[in-house]
Amino acid sequence: MKMRSICSLVVALMLPVVSQTQADMVPVDVGSMHLVRVQNGGPTYGGEFVWDISGTNTHSQTYQLNVTPMGLGAYGAGTGNFISFCVQTTESVSPGWAYDADLNDNSELTPVPLHNETAWLYRQFVLGSLGGYDYTPGAGRVDSAAALQAAIWELQSQAYAGGSGLTGTQAALKASFLAAAAAAAPTSSNGVFILNVWKFDSTRISDNKRQDMLVFVPLPAPVWMAGIGFVGVVGGAVVRRRSNRGSLAQELSL
Repeated sequence: MKMRSICSLVVALMLPVVSQTQADMVPVDVGSMHLVRVQNGGPTYGGEFVWDISGTNTHSQTYQLNVTPMGLGAYGAGTGNFISFCVQTTESVSPGWAYDADLNDNSELTPVPLHNETAWLYRQFVLGSLGGYDYTPGAGRVDSAAALQAAIWELQSQAYAGGSGLTGTQAALKASFLAAAAAAAPTSSNGVFILNVWKFDSTRISDNKRQDMLVFVPLPAPVWMAGIGFVGVVGGAVVRRRSNRGSLAQELSL
């Protein structure tokens, strides 16, 4: 990964710069994104969530995610899109809408930390190296996506309807994914984060318009601006912030 050079930086108030690891990060506002569709979920009703990171949707909502996920355009997602999986079973989002996004290492509604094995599975998926996952469109991909979604929910201690009832190929794939993650014994989340997403411009309490999604954004030695009142231009992009939330002081390209 190569970080874009900082073209200009204007600050109204100089603030201390601190180095922050993923383990102790706070939710960081990273802009907004648009849910295009949910596909290949099978009986889990989860599966592959396709997100668009920049544009204007049919609801005239303009959105811009200020970090660049790994896997843009991969596996049929489309230009400027990436595929994710959801973390919670008690939250829901709908295709067609734009959502504000915070980068975090925890779920928002129920504060469950991101499990290292969850992160490992998603990272392997994005890299195309998850053993047993069928990336070819068709029944095999439906089975793979349903099984991976179920494995993620199990690792994140989520109860879900029908989850224990996966049968045949899907049950076998789920077991193999969990076994592979356990065998890998990852000791960190290695660039995988949770995106807390909320209905765009909402009060953040709207029913059925929030979710926690996985994203792979490698952040070696991230630099964060601490405090409130930071105003700046980084790499030509205005850094957004919310009250009582940190601001991302980097724009990443992969």
